[in-house]
Amino acid sequence: MQTASTTTVLTISVQANRAPTLNAIANMTVNENATADQVITGTDADANALTFTKAAGPTFMTVTTTNATTGNIHLAPGILGLWDVRGDGNGHRQWHTASERQQGR
Repeated sequence: MQTASTTTVLTISVQANRAPTLNAIANMTVNENATADQVITGTDADANALTFTKAAGPTFMTVTTTNATTGNIHLAPGILGLWDVRGDGNGHRQWHTASERQQGR
């Protein structure tokens, strides 16, 4: 009785999905009953399309995706007073009213 055998070498390459990066977002200030917009951009090392969304912030702020690497922050507070957004040095944004800013918050 004869036995036949074949050896096959199979190489599997797995590339981990790397996290995208968001470029710096500038501080924004908007007066009541006015609007402000800021283009935001990011990159993905794996060439995946990015989706920009708002994780937190005031109801008058919207974040939209424009294309695979660009989005927009739109502020439209209506009549609420002056609001601004400042970085806290840890990559987070803090929202303040004009009266909070005057009180040193």
